[in-house]
Amino acid sequence: MKRLEQAGYPYIPGSHGILLERSGNGVSRIKTGSGDDVSYAVEPDLIEIKHGVLGPQMIAVVLPGFEVGFSLKTVRDNIRHPDMFAGRFVSFALRNFELAGFDIQSMVGHWSPGSVNYKQFIDTFEATHDLGKAARSTWTGKTAEKNGFGVVDKNSVVWHPGKDVTVLFDRTQA
Repeated sequence: MKRLEQAGYPYIPGSHGILLERSGNGVSRIKTGSGDDVSYAVEPDLIEIKHGVLGPQMIAVVLPGFEVGFSLKTVRDNIRHPDMFAGRFVSFALRNFELAGFDIQSMVGHWSPGSVNYKQFIDTFEATHDLGKAARSTWTGKTAEKNGFGVVDKNSVVWHPGKDVTVLFDRTQA
């Protein structure tokens, strides 16, 4: 990836956001709009922003088979980080991976018991008994759909009650 495109990610100096434009690949530290110091790594198939070792983080990675996976943790101790916008980061990362030449076909969702997505999945599944509807009802499902990955069939969901859920959201065919 030669240069990232800001692609709608917010940045207001002295307030919030992250200026994600930079030249070349590698790891660096940058100041956010709120003044925090975060580490920032960019490779053609990886974009990573971390606030400390255990702090909030946003990671996007291209997986084999042109799937993309995300690890989005923007809240710590019930406080949302003022510079990390998970939905905007997803759109930003997808756009930049495509600009780097990746033909992304699927988004992967992976949720563990106790997570917000897992609870949303379980609540909808218990009400509908429809795995696809349950997957699409989550924050990840809604974000995937907004970005053109709205197709979930019965073979796209791997879940055994009480265990993690993994979902493959496929690109919507126009």
